[in-house]
Amino acid sequence: MGALADKLLVCSQTERQLRALLQPGENLASVSMWADCAKGYCGDLTTEMKAFVQANPEHHHYHYTDIPFQHIQYDSRAVGASEHDVVSILPQAIHVLQGHREAQNNPHALTARQALLLLAHGVGDLHQPLHVGSAYIDASDRFVDPLRTDGVGTGVVEPTKGGNLLLIDGGRSLHAYWDSTVVRYAMKRVAVMSHEAYVDYLLTTYPDQETADGDAAVWPRMWAEESLRLAEEAHRGLVVGQRRLLHDQRHGDHFVWSVSVPDGYDRRSSSVAERALMRAGKRLALVLQSVWPG
Repeated sequence: MGALADKLLVCSQTERQLRALLQPGENLASVSMWADCAKGYCGDLTTEMKAFVQANPEHHHYHYTDIPFQHIQYDSRAVGASEHDVVSILPQAIHVLQGHREAQNNPHALTARQALLLLAHGVGDLHQPLHVGSAYIDASDRFVDPLRTDGVGTGVVEPTKGGNLLLIDGGRSLHAYWDSTVVRYAMKRVAVMSHEAYVDYLLTTYPDQETADGDAAVWPRMWAEESLRLAEEAHRGLVVGQRRLLHDQRHGDHFVWSVSVPDGYDRRSSSVAERALMRAGKRLALVLQSVWPG
């Protein structure tokens, strides 16, 4: 996603403005994983990451929202939503880059560089359907749309945490499948071996420009609702098995479910993921162009 946005912004005024917030040698592609690395996924935290984590104790929540996938609209009061979720944090990041840094627009007190780093990652997260729409399962191990937060996690209704607790044929999680496996399958389907070649393929295959009206700070909510529809499609046809209780030293006791996917799921999901990835890269560029035109 970041590499696609980089290509779209080459030699633009937007790119020149970006350089003021990026360190030497950085670009959108290279910083797109910064927010994940701040969670400790890339080894020891840098001094910059440590300061961010200390100032943002809820930063793990900035990557997703767990709206039931049956919904067609994002509601900040819905089960799975929070003031720290990706649909809340991205407008704040955009406000900061726009220069609106008052407390009401920036309750997490993000710096301009932090806002850019979160935006470069979060737009991609927002376009991964399972970072927005999540499954909840009732006591009979069936998908259910929970009406109230206080019933979740009681055994009557259990969360799947964006599909992290749904295991395809008992193995890899549905979430991990949508994070990476579908992209590798999409690349294989069009016979490209490198991410650079895949970016060129996407720009050639989908040449239309991305557009949006109004203030850029409202766009993340619209994109989240688009991802909700894709999340419903991602869960369509899944067959859920009986729950199993696991003990995890990090997360404690929790349930997991084995799921079987329908025939053709790989091809269907890779097509969805390809278009979502293309839109994410173009939309990241679009947001930045709206902040720094030219």
